[in-house]
Amino acid sequence: MSKVRERGAPLIVVQRIAVWWSAAGRGAAEAARRSALPRVLPLPGAPDPDARTTLHDVVLRDSADYRPHAEFGPAPDRPGRPAAAHWGLRFAERGGVLAVCRTSVADAFPQRRPGELFALERGTLGRYRANFRFVSLSHRSEWWYAQWTLTVGYGVERPGAFADTAPAAEVDALVSLYGNGGGRPARPARR
Repeated sequence: MSKVRERGAPLIVVQRIAVWWSAAGRGAAEAARRSALPRVLPLPGAPDPDARTTLHDVVLRDSADYRPHAEFGPAPDRPGRPAAAHWGLRFAERGGVLAVCRTSVADAFPQRRPGELFALERGTLGRYRANFRFVSLSHRSEWWYAQWTLTVGYGVERPGAFADTAPAAEVDALVSLYGNGGGRPARPARR
């Protein structure tokens, strides 16, 4: 069950566009296909007005020919684990400003240090892009790769805003995933 937001408290909406591929999809042709996929979409409807946090998760996998699978609805908070934590995010509100913080993503390389990505004022969006390499817990399967674009809206309730509004802050933490020397460093947030 999601936390009901207090009267007057801004809604938090998180959209994750997650693109997943296997080692077979590492070539230039597959990379070109992935680069043409959407990184942000309009929300499929208005967020639940009683939910504190609404999640829009869009997953595109090479094994499904990058056909989108989407879920949209109130975030299911669990005791001790806020809803967006499994996406590597947590939130802290301070004086009408939402601090969007990065947390660790389990079983992912590179491990990123927790810390604040950006702060959002009411009515604004922020965007965080990151990529990862995952392996099964048994370490007996091949690597899987993912690129996530997470867009966070603070007090943004218009469904089209996610697709037609420039973010107030952006962090690009994309790195090389194929072992060629560490890749490029993350770019700082734009304020």
